[in-house]
This record gives sequence, C-alpha cells and structure tokens, in this order.
Amino acid sequence: MKKIFGVGLALLLILAVPVVLFAQKTEFTIFHYWTAGGEKEAIDELFKIFQQQHPNVKILENPV
Repeated sequence: MKKIFGVGLALLLILAVPVVLFAQKTEFTIFHYWTAGGEKEAIDELFKIFQQQHPNVKILENPV
C-alpha cells in the first residue's frame, strides 16, 4: 500500500511541476514577417484578439 501511495505521489509531482512552470508565463514572444500593409493590419488584429482573451500576458512582437 505504501509503495502504491509513493508511486502515485511521485506521478502527481511530476505532472504538477510543468503546470506550475507554464502557468507563470506572462510574456509571449512572436517572430513574424507580417510587416507591411494588410499583413500588418492582420497581425495587429490577431494580437488584439489574443490580448482580449489573455489580458495578463504581454506580447513581445519581433518582426523579422
């Protein structure tokens, strides 16, 4: 019984660590080539929608 409990606890910890690490991310970096005309307007709209859904995440735009 103790062995099953120990294995279960170990699995729980292994699964919980990535959730905690990824839950704390507050920046989203994106590299893109959409820099002119309609492409720029499109990427700006995508960023706008993303910000509405994730208001606490900062977008770090890196046009190439």
